[in-house]
Amino acid sequence: MGIHEEIRRHRSIGMRSYRGDSHDDADAEAAEAAVYEMARTLGRLTTDAARIAAVYGRSLNL
Repeated sequence: MGIHEEIRRHRSIGMRSYRGDSHDDADAEAAEAAVYEMARTLGRLTTDAARIAAVYGRSLNL
Protein backbone atom coordinates (compact mmCIF):
# COMPACT_ATOMS: atom_id res chain seq x y z
CA MET A 1 0.00 0.00 0.00
CA GLY A 2 1.31 3.44 -0.88
CA ILE A 3 1.48 6.51 1.31
CA HIS A 4 -1.59 8.12 -0.30
CA GLU A 5 -3.69 5.03 0.38
CA GLU A 6 -2.48 5.01 4.00
CA ILE A 7 -3.48 8.65 4.46
CA ARG A 8 -6.94 7.94 3.04
CA ARG A 9 -7.27 4.89 5.29
CA HIS A 10 -6.35 6.89 8.40
CA ARG A 11 -8.80 9.62 7.47
CA SER A 12 -11.58 7.11 7.00
CA ILE A 13 -11.05 5.46 10.39
CA GLY A 14 -11.86 8.64 12.24
CA MET A 15 -8.57 10.51 12.59
CA ARG A 16 -9.93 13.47 10.64
CA SER A 17 -11.50 16.28 12.60
CA TYR A 18 -14.27 18.39 11.13
CA ARG A 19 -13.83 21.52 13.29
CA GLY A 20 -13.45 24.13 10.55
CA ASP A 21 -9.91 25.55 10.76
CA SER A 22 -8.42 22.31 12.05
CA HIS A 23 -8.61 20.85 8.52
CA ASP A 24 -4.85 21.28 7.99
CA ASP A 25 -4.10 19.83 11.43
CA ALA A 26 -6.24 16.78 10.71
CA ASP A 27 -4.51 16.26 7.37
CA ALA A 28 -1.12 16.58 9.05
CA GLU A 29 -2.11 14.07 11.72
CA ALA A 30 -3.37 11.64 9.09
CA ALA A 31 -0.15 12.03 7.10
CA GLU A 32 1.99 11.55 10.22
CA ALA A 33 0.11 8.41 11.19
CA ALA A 34 0.37 7.08 7.63
CA VAL A 35 4.12 7.72 7.45
CA TYR A 36 4.61 6.04 10.82
CA GLU A 37 2.58 3.00 9.68
CA MET A 38 4.56 2.74 6.42
CA ALA A 39 7.87 3.00 8.29
CA ARG A 40 6.75 0.31 10.71
CA THR A 41 5.70 -1.96 7.84
CA LEU A 42 8.98 -1.40 5.99
CA GLY A 43 10.93 -2.05 9.18
CA ARG A 44 9.07 -5.32 9.62
CA LEU A 45 9.78 -6.34 6.02
CA THR A 46 13.47 -5.52 6.49
CA THR A 47 13.60 -7.56 9.69
CA ASP A 48 11.91 -10.49 7.98
CA ALA A 49 14.30 -10.26 5.02
CA ALA A 50 17.32 -10.27 7.36
CA ARG A 51 15.94 -13.29 9.20
CA ILE A 52 15.38 -15.17 5.92
CA ALA A 53 18.90 -14.29 4.73
CA ALA A 54 20.40 -15.55 8.00
CA VAL A 55 18.50 -18.84 7.80
CA TYR A 56 19.44 -19.25 4.14
CA GLY A 57 23.09 -18.49 4.93
CA ARG A 58 23.12 -21.11 7.69
CA SER A 59 21.56 -23.68 5.35
CA LEU A 60 24.43 -23.06 2.93
CA ASN A 61 26.97 -23.24 5.79
CA LEU A 62 28.12 -19.68 5.15
